[in-house]
Amino acid sequence: MSGYGDFARVYDALNSDACYEQRGEYLWSAFKKFRNGKGPKTCLDLACGTGILTEFFAKKGCEMIGVDGSVEMLNGARRRLCENFPETLLLCQDMTELDLYGTVEGGICTLDSINHLCEKEQVSRLFSRLKFFIEPGGIFIFDVNTPYKHQNILADNCFVIEREGLYCGWQNFLDEDGLRVDIVLDMFVERNGLYDRLCEEFSERAYTAEELTEIVEQNEFAVLAVYGDMTFEPPEPNEQRYIFVIKRKGM
Repeated sequence: MSGYGDFARVYDALNSDACYEQRGEYLWSAFKKFRNGKGPKTCLDLACGTGILTEFFAKKGCEMIGVDGSVEMLNGARRRLCENFPETLLLCQDMTELDLYGTVEGGICTLDSINHLCEKEQVSRLFSRLKFFIEPGGIFIFDVNTPYKHQNILADNCFVIEREGLYCGWQNFLDEDGLRVDIVLDMFVERNGLYDRLCEEFSERAYTAEELTEIVEQNEFAVLAVYGDMTFEPPEPNEQRYIFVIKRKGM
């Protein structure tokens, strides 16, 4: 995955349908469900992007750490947080090389960020690092795109996204294994009456719930639940996103 320099400029506009407020409330409810009615006091937002959910949790009273691999994304997060939450720690790190200054009570990783790790060894490396920074008994919640979504929704399909001042052609190329999708974004962004053309290419790989469960459990976490997207129900056969709630072993 690239540093997302160009993509960072339009990231929020492209994800304006991500239902961040609803997603934040869902995640907060999930923490309370598995933490005896309490949210975490300290929380990691892994692959935080421009910090929308980082800010949401900060408003809940959490001491937040945001980690992302893109300086440009983190610059957006800093602009978002600087007025009301200037104490928020933002770190530019590859998630597979995570290195914090201490432990946190909880963590999140949302909007298919883990799918950007296209090798199982990378996913295992992520959780082998994460186990050092989630307190024993701490809760980590992450989501992933499902194989169904890659094979039936993204597949070899093309999409057009139009926002005010933004036009994006989204093209997918499904690998023979039916799990990896190569994605090409061709974007036109208005600036002072003219349009800049930006291109971004990246890949995502879908993992089965069984694969992820095995990886998680090999790295000192226990799977507490696997849900469909923003529900507290088991995933449907046509589920496009899994929600994993896992607990750091030790308590």
